[in-house]
Amino acid sequence: MDREVKVSVIVPVYNVENYLARCLNSLINQTLHEIEIICINDGSSDNSLNILEEYSNKDARIRVVNQENKGLSKSRNTGIDLATGEYISFVDSDDWVDENFLEVLYNAAKEHDADIAATDVAVVRSTAVKDYIRFENVAIYTDTIQKYNICKCPEKCNIWNKIYKLDKIRQHQLYFENIYYEDVIWTPKVLYYLNTLITIPGTKYYYFRHGQSVIRKTKKNKKMQADLAYAHEVFDKFLADVNIDKNLLEIKQVKKYKLLGITLLKKITIGQKEEYKLFNIIKWRKS
Repeated sequence: MDREVKVSVIVPVYNVENYLARCLNSLINQTLHEIEIICINDGSSDNSLNILEEYSNKDARIRVVNQENKGLSKSRNTGIDLATGEYISFVDSDDWVDENFLEVLYNAAKEHDADIAATDVAVVRSTAVKDYIRFENVAIYTDTIQKYNICKCPEKCNIWNKIYKLDKIRQHQLYFENIYYEDVIWTPKVLYYLNTLITIPGTKYYYFRHGQSVIRKTKKNKKMQADLAYAHEVFDKFLADVNIDKNLLEIKQVKKYKLLGITLLKKITIGQKEEYKLFNIIKWRKS
């Protein structure tokens, strides 16, 4: 690759033949051209590898790495080790991004010398598209508590709507644990160890929630439930180790009141604010 790589995009791939082309198209058509796309084929048994090779033959910026099945976290860690860009980004292979996604984030990060730049997320289901994370303004944060709260951490520890300064990730050895809900452990550490965070509205990451999504499987899978509990334990221990008062975090808590298995009322608490939902239709707030 002749040009300096500004952003390395890490794409773990495992049996996503139905979605992979959409993801790759959104990346090769980025308005920021100085990128590399590192696709980690994690032992796919479907047609994913053939699709990757087809795209890599068309675009020299795509690098395909084959490994036996090791899981999402180890695939991302492989990408971190191989990346050559100034920043890194993570895109899941069943998701996609706006064509100006990387350019908007990179330009903002460079202009403000930020270690992290974050933008909006939309959740896509088969019948609807809904805002999941939405930043109202361009804003800069250096305080850890503010960074946690604007990113809604640990409720929404999403890694893929951001770019990160690669040398800082490596300096602090910020790799992923090989569990489900690895982001609940990784994101709080990244927000703590990396310095300036800038939020940028105006471009989007599209998170595709389909029948195989992790969230849909959690209630049925004891391993996932155990990993989620473990991740929150590690999060709490990290806060204690670095002397962060958890009470300062605007953590969303939901209490449900049910009758015969039907949720009649939800009480949602975020910091000092309380919101109530009756039948998920009537809403009111109490400050």
